[in-house]
Amino acid sequence: MATNDSTPETSDVLLGWEAFTELWNTDIPKVSDWIERAETCLITLLKAKDVTDVNLSSELKLCKTRLESAKPLIDGVFTLFQSLEKPPELKERSSLIAKQVESINKKITSLSRQLEEVSDSTIASAPKAGRLFRAKTFHSLPTSAPMISSLASQMRRDLWQERDGVSVFEKRSKSNPQNYIEHYISGPGDISLLPWDAAEKIINQFGFNTVRLQLLLAAHAMNLAEPWNGSFTLSGEDLLKDLGWNNRKDISLSKKLSELVNCAFALDCLLVKVEWKEGQPTKRGMEVTVETSRMWNIAISATGQKNLLTGELEDIQKAEFQIRPGAWTEKFLNRGGAKAREALYQFGYLAQNVLSIDPYHNELALRLAIHLSVESRIHQSGGYRVRTLLESVLVGYENKIIQAQRDRDKARDLMNQWNEALKTFLRIGWLIEFDESYPEILRPDSKARRPKGYLEMLLESKLTIQPSDPIPNLLSRIQASRSTRQSLPKPRSLPSASQPLTGDQVRAARKSQKWSQAKLAGLLNISQPLISQIEAGTREPTPEIEAGLRKLLSL
Repeated sequence: MATNDSTPETSDVLLGWEAFTELWNTDIPKVSDWIERAETCLITLLKAKDVTDVNLSSELKLCKTRLESAKPLIDGVFTLFQSLEKPPELKERSSLIAKQVESINKKITSLSRQLEEVSDSTIASAPKAGRLFRAKTFHSLPTSAPMISSLASQMRRDLWQERDGVSVFEKRSKSNPQNYIEHYISGPGDISLLPWDAAEKIINQFGFNTVRLQLLLAAHAMNLAEPWNGSFTLSGEDLLKDLGWNNRKDISLSKKLSELVNCAFALDCLLVKVEWKEGQPTKRGMEVTVETSRMWNIAISATGQKNLLTGELEDIQKAEFQIRPGAWTEKFLNRGGAKAREALYQFGYLAQNVLSIDPYHNELALRLAIHLSVESRIHQSGGYRVRTLLESVLVGYENKIIQAQRDRDKARDLMNQWNEALKTFLRIGWLIEFDESYPEILRPDSKARRPKGYLEMLLESKLTIQPSDPIPNLLSRIQASRSTRQSLPKPRSLPSASQPLTGDQVRAARKSQKWSQAKLAGLLNISQPLISQIEAGTREPTPEIEAGLRKLLSL
C-alpha cells in the first residue's frame, strides 16, 4: 500500500495559511477602518475654518495615534506572510496579498505625513500665549481638589497601585471619605486605560519637571474665560524661560526641549475621575462629578532630525505645545458656574520663585513650596506646626520622622534639611515668622549647640510661612470680598419695564454677546436651567432677574 510522504508537509502549510488568514481577517479590517477615519478627518480638516475646534482636534489626535499603532500591526501580518511556504496554486493569492500590504503601508505613510503637517501647521499658526511671568512675578493658579491630587500623583509615584490590571492613584477626602478622586493612565489617542506594564513607563516619567510644567499650564488656563472650551499655544522657548531652564548651561537646548516634550507627553496621558461634594457631609453641599477624562489635552509639534533606524526625533531645535484643559475645569474652574452655584471656581497664586527652587539640592523646600502654594487659598494665615508640614509634604516624611526619632544621625539630617528649606524661602523673599513656641536655638541662623531632645522640640514648634508679597494681600482681599458678598442684604424688587421681556429677546441678545446660558446665569447669580426656561417661555423672570437681564443684555 502506497504512502503519501507529502501529507504532513502539506498539513503544515495549510495550518500556516489558516493562522495567517485568521490574523489577516482580524487586523486588516481594523486598520482599514482607521485609514478610512483618518481620510475623513483629513478632508474635514482641510475644509474647516477653525481647525482648533475641540472635537476636531481630538479626532486628529486619535487618528494620528491609530495610524502609529497600525504600522506594527501591518508589519506583524506581513512578517507572518513572508514566513509562509507559497505553493504554486497560491501564487496568485500571494501576489495579491503583497500588493495589498504595500498599498496599505503607502496609505498609512501618506496619511500620517499629511495629518502631521496639518497638526504642525495648526500649532505653528496659532497665536502664542506668551510668557506667564513677563510683567509680574506671580500668577493666579487653580487650587481645586483635582489639581492637588494630580500633583500628588506625580510626586508620589510609589502610591500608584494595580487594580484589575490597570494603574490607579486614589485620593480620598479626610473630612468626607465619600469624596474621592482617581487618576489613571491612557495612551495619547483615546482614553482607553493602559495595562499596568505600559502605564508604569508613563508613571516613571512623572516628577518635579512634570509638576512644574503642570503648574504653568494651570496658570495659563486661568486666562481662559471657559477653559474647558478653549485652548492656548505655548512655545518651548517661553516655557523654558518661565521654568528658569534657559539659564542652565549644563545641558544643551536640544536636551531641554526634549525633556519638555517628554513631560508634556506624560501629562497628556494622565486621566482624572471625580466624585466630590463640596461642603460639610452633614449639610447640603454642591455635588460635583467628572467622568473619566484627561487632565490636559496636549498636541506637540517638534522640529529636529529623525533617526533613520528608530524613527525617533533627535536633536530637537524647536517645540510648540497646544493645550486644551480637561473637562474637570468646567466643574472646578468655572467662574460663571460658581456664581450660579452650579460649579466651583477655586484658585490661589503661584509665585515665579517657586519654579526656581532646585529639587536636586533642596527637594524638601520645593515640596513645601508647592504644598503651601496650592493650600494658601484655604490656609491663608500660613500658621503651621512643623510636624504637620513635614507630614503633609508626602514622600514618606512620616517614616523619616520615626527614623529620626530613633537615630541621632538621621535626626541631625532632618533638622538640617528643614533649616536649609527655611533659608531657601527667606532667600527667595517668602515671609517667615517664628511663634514663641519655636526656640531661638533651633532657628536657621542659630550657631548654638542643640539641646537634648531638640527634634521633638522642633516638631511641636509653630511658625508662619507665606509666599512673597503681594500674594498674602491678594488672598486677603478675595476672602474679604467673599465675606462682604455673603453679608450683603438681598436686593429689593425693582419695577420692570412697561413691555414684558420675551424669551426670544433674551436668547437673541445672549447669542449676540456670544455667551452660554451658564455664563449668563453665573453673571446673574442664578441657575442655568432657569435661563433655559426663561428663553423657552415656560417661566417668567422675577422683577429682579428681569432688571438684571435688561442691564446685562442692554434690552
